[in-house]
Amino acid sequence: MIQTDVNAFLVDEVCRVIADDSHSEGMALDSVWYAVPYVFNRRLPDVQIDFERQTELFFKIIHILMSDGRLRLAKKGEFLQGTIEQQITLFRSRFPSSEESQAEIGGMLVWFFVEDCPAGAVWIRQLDDGSECLDWT
Repeated sequence: MIQTDVNAFLVDEVCRVIADDSHSEGMALDSVWYAVPYVFNRRLPDVQIDFERQTELFFKIIHILMSDGRLRLAKKGEFLQGTIEQQITLFRSRFPSSEESQAEIGGMLVWFFVEDCPAGAVWIRQLDDGSECLDWT
């Protein structure tokens, strides 16, 4: 049981590293998606990242970013409504269910930009004067 707790802690820590990575900020959500296997393979090479695991980690990172107030989800200039959990549930309900299903439309790089994708990233930056700057992707 202790080993499982340690692994869960390490996975949470790597998710936080990805969330805090300044290279993803301002980018479309595909950059967060592709950061998952890249960072995990470098930091925790023993953790297997298949499509299902990558999906879970992706949504964990999105939740972190939204909870931190650094990311909002929007489509066609309108923010998604509801709690963070409700927004993620909506996003997840439309998310490809397997590698095969996303491959049919040209891969995840394409999926994040098609009509079926329920939202894109709106990054929130705090300016020196305390106001917010919204970076729409």
